Amino acid sequence: MEQLINNIEQWSTERGLHEGSPIRQFDKLVEEFGELVKGQNKQDKEMIKDSVGDMFIVLTIMVQQIKKIMKIEDSDPLMQSAVIFSYILRDVELNTVDYILTLGELGDKLLVFTEERTDLVSLSYILTKITDLIALLDVTAHFNNTDIKTCVQQAYDEIKNRKGKIIDGKFIKEADL
Repeated sequence: MEQLINNIEQWSTERGLHEGSPIRQFDKLVEEFGELVKGQNKQDKEMIKDSVGDMFIVLTIMVQQIKKIMKIEDSDPLMQSAVIFSYILRDVELNTVDYILTLGELGDKLLVFTEERTDLVSLSYILTKITDLIALLDVTAHFNNTDIKTCVQQAYDEIKNRKGKIIDGKFIKEADL
């Protein structure tokens, strides 16, 4: 998984996304969450798998942007915490509300963080909420007979050669320009 995260960060850096705003990534995260809900409503396993991977990629880029702002070197403990938390949740039936509550809390703290940029309490809370979301994604993958690494690999394979432009702080793929 570590190599996959490194590949995502490299992809992001090559396209200038690492310089972007975590709030813009949050917008993208909510968009991808909409796709996940759509997949769940249709019971479309492939759409769910794709959305889990896409959301993980967005979260990885968000953490990369936060690390750059705060000059944090490594986020590996973040993944370890998410994996531990996801095993605790494995027997819990998740629903959309679990995601919405966590997304809302993350968005709220991101607003403070991006305005103040040095608020370590907000940073800690943001990283906790990102960890919670990764755990939710892992459990969602598990409930859909796959695993998060498979989902992320599939999503990365889909975007790795994608070209596009940064418009208003967001990466827009060539096909959508």
